[in-house]
Amino acid sequence: MLKRIFYYLSQMYPLSSWLGTFLTGFMVLTLSWRLGRGDESFEWFTLVGPAALCFFSLLLRVKDEFKDYEDDLRNFPQRPLPSGKVTKRDLKFLGWFCVVAALGLSAWDEEVFAMACGVLIYSYLMLKWFFREEQMRASLPLAFLTHHPVVLLHFGYLIAVNQTTAYAVTPWQRLALMPLALIMTNWEICRKLRHPKDETAYTTYSKLWGYRRAGTIALILNAAIAATAVSTLLSIGVAWYWALLYLTGHLFLAWPLVQYLQAKKLGRPMKDWAEYLILWVVGYLTLVSWVA
Repeated sequence: MLKRIFYYLSQMYPLSSWLGTFLTGFMVLTLSWRLGRGDESFEWFTLVGPAALCFFSLLLRVKDEFKDYEDDLRNFPQRPLPSGKVTKRDLKFLGWFCVVAALGLSAWDEEVFAMACGVLIYSYLMLKWFFREEQMRASLPLAFLTHHPVVLLHFGYLIAVNQTTAYAVTPWQRLALMPLALIMTNWEICRKLRHPKDETAYTTYSKLWGYRRAGTIALILNAAIAATAVSTLLSIGVAWYWALLYLTGHLFLAWPLVQYLQAKKLGRPMKDWAEYLILWVVGYLTLVSWVA
């Protein structure tokens, strides 16, 4: 079983995913520290928050294996579960391990543990399609609107971890940070954008809404992320040129969306550019928060 599980992780949740998720959590805690009281020492015990976030994220990946099994048999038969290289029993074990690990990493504080339970309850409802499976399978936008808020719960969990420190943030500061969660919303949209000539039977946002409308939504998300990042950088007191450099990089990574709106054939999928953007936002904001 363990050999099959490690194979599954190497294919569907490799080391880069662990590292990316952990660093995303670290970014939220770092920005919260600087927004709260940057003159205080960073409290390193809070890194249990990003560690738990990794297990929350992996649990969502495992959950989707069960929800999308029939679709994957048709569209992605080479994946570990539909190909038979791992079994549903293996993934059930992995899923429960994620639950236990996430709760164990959250048990040190009552409010953090309560927030972890909230995240897990919401994840369970997602597994069950909120008990409206037929309607949600028939509507990708409805599934998106009901499932994607789990990202905000993940951010809320990290804020709950931060609130146990000497530099707790205000309610307004929490709200000001939340739009950074749109990096995952942008990824979710972009991974289902295709050139008009590349559409297949697979349901994408570009197929449902038209490539112009879907691409415009992604561009609006990019604008919101950029505005939040620049505002946050200025709020933590870094020099203006740090914000300008961030914006320059963000515009470069968003440019393929402009080309997509012109129906140009791109060299790589929009999903890749959305992932580069996540790396830019997380890496840049974290680094600048520590060196500037």
